[in-house]
Amino acid sequence: MEFGEFKLPRAYLIPIYRKVGDSFVEISNRRAIIGENGKIYDIVSDRYELVLHETVVNTVRKILNDLNLDYEEEIKVSFDGGFMVAEYLIDTKEILGDILKLGFVVTNSYNRTSGINITGFIYRLACKNGLVVREDIFGRRFKHYSFVATADYEELKKSITAVIEEINKIPELIEFAVKETVSPLDVVHFIETEFKNVTKLKKILYRKLSNKLNVDFEYWLVVYKGLRRTKESRRREIIGKLNMPEVNLWDTINVMTELITYSRMDEKVRYDLSKRVSKLLAKVKEG
Repeated sequence: MEFGEFKLPRAYLIPIYRKVGDSFVEISNRRAIIGENGKIYDIVSDRYELVLHETVVNTVRKILNDLNLDYEEEIKVSFDGGFMVAEYLIDTKEILGDILKLGFVVTNSYNRTSGINITGFIYRLACKNGLVVREDIFGRRFKHYSFVATADYEELKKSITAVIEEINKIPELIEFAVKETVSPLDVVHFIETEFKNVTKLKKILYRKLSNKLNVDFEYWLVVYKGLRRTKESRRREIIGKLNMPEVNLWDTINVMTELITYSRMDEKVRYDLSKRVSKLLAKVKEG
């Protein structure tokens, strides 16, 4: 399927053979997912139903058109075409002077890093940052088994409609985040937990947070690492005596999303990191 200047990649389910003597015998109950580029994405059960990226996109487009919704669409692929993320912006809100576009993202993969996954999406016009909203706030996910779900029109329509309804709850969460503050130790703990596998990005993030929030996060990282080596009772005593500043939660989220949005990385990694950042909104919901 043509999209802009590129075509959404396709993949196929191909039988697998093993050599027995001078012959090749098909391996039952197994298939290989192979891209049109020759890339072998994965080996799957013969029950697995491959869903093409273009099938997902065409179905989503038809659903939005049938719902009479105007939308902005952006599609990205990575992992040699094995992963796709499609963004759909359908509404604009002004929240305390901040202009946000709300919508959802749909993912699909040939390498089984993601099923057909539908989650909320926030796009901030001021700095053009995007934030994927985690499923623990709301979301719908399908595996590619015919007995669970495929890119079926009615199933996707039901899930997209449900996510669109939940999107209306996002402004309330953001309004709270704009007014909420968190301690630098809480932010450091979050980063050390959620960004632990992206060491280089983590170092850059601490510098950006320090510059934009006027708090020395590298200092608080040292404090955090020291506290981790102390007993809990002693740790609480030390924290109680610290003259600790507070930082705005929404500003903190935006520094993180800005870095993720504009850093060079695989789209699947970007998608996953963005979802992790939205855990901060999930904590607002819990509060």
